[in-house]
Order: sequence, then C-alpha cells, then structure tokens
Amino acid sequence: MHNYRGAVGSVRFFMTKIWTSATAGIGASFQMKWSSNWDVFLTALLFLIAVCASLTLAFDVPAVLYAGENEDVWYNADPLRVLRNMHSSYGLRELLLHPLFSFFTRPVGEVLTAAGITPESAGRLMVAASGGVVAALLFLTARGMGLPLLGSTLTSAIFIVSGTFTFWWSIVETFPIGGATVSLL
Repeated sequence: MHNYRGAVGSVRFFMTKIWTSATAGIGASFQMKWSSNWDVFLTALLFLIAVCASLTLAFDVPAVLYAGENEDVWYNADPLRVLRNMHSSYGLRELLLHPLFSFFTRPVGEVLTAAGITPESAGRLMVAASGGVVAALLFLTARGMGLPLLGSTLTSAIFIVSGTFTFWWSIVETFPIGGATVSLL
C-alpha cells in the first residue's frame, strides 16, 4: 500500500526546497509557504489543463503551416523551420538564428520520434509541455508572493484562456518554449 501522505510530503518538501533556494537572495517575504495539499494538487491540475488546452488548440491549426509552402499565415512565425530544427540536421542559417533552441530541443524531438510519434506531434507535445510548465510556475510564483489559493489559481487560469496562450501555444514555435525557460528564472 502506498503512503499518500508521505509522497505528498516529499513533493512538498522538494518544491519548497527549490523555491527557497531560488528566492534566497530576494528576502524572507517571498519564501514559499504551503498551506495544504491543495497547492500540490492545483499545481499538477493546472499543468494538465494547460497541456490539454495546448494540444486541443494545436490540432485545430491548419496543416498549411507545416506544409512548406513558405506562406506567412501566422504573423512571421516559422513553424516549419522550428519543426525541422527539432528533428533534423542543422543548417548554417538555423545555427545562427537560434543555436540553443536546436541544441536543447533536438534530443527530445529525436527521442519522441524514435518512440513512434510523428515529428509534428512530437513538436506539439513539447510546446504543450512548455504551456503546462508556464501555467504551473505562474501558480507557484503567485503563491510564493503571498497570493491566496483562489487568487493564484485564477491568475494561472486567466493565463490559460488568454490570447497569448491561444496564439502561441497552438503552433510549434520558439516563443512558447522560451516562455517556459523565462518562467524558470
């Protein structure tokens, strides 16, 4: 039989440890205070809701964005190039444009495609995961700043239904994954 309280306590301890070490220089007013198991539950729930929302949006995007016709349909976004950078060899232009993006996403893309997922779906999964990370970290940041549970949850929920989320977390692009990276800081 699994010890549920022990598992939740371990997650709470681990997340508190990360938060306190990340905010050590900021001051005592920003230290994370876990009020209950609701914090852990809502963090995971908001992550899953954001991932599902991103995947739902991604599968509604027309295939013309990934067809290679080089049309500017999505306001100068280049999802075909980004998708290629996640799964294939680098060209000189790609290395000069976003070298770290290709360096970090290509191994993940190759593992997902080796598992039998199509390159387009693997890219969508990476973008969806970044949406979940941003929503969860936004919730944790709000909690760490002292917002009540309801206020923190609504802050993340507003992000998930915002135009930013709808626009950028629906296509394979560098901005959503960059958003997750910035949220970690």
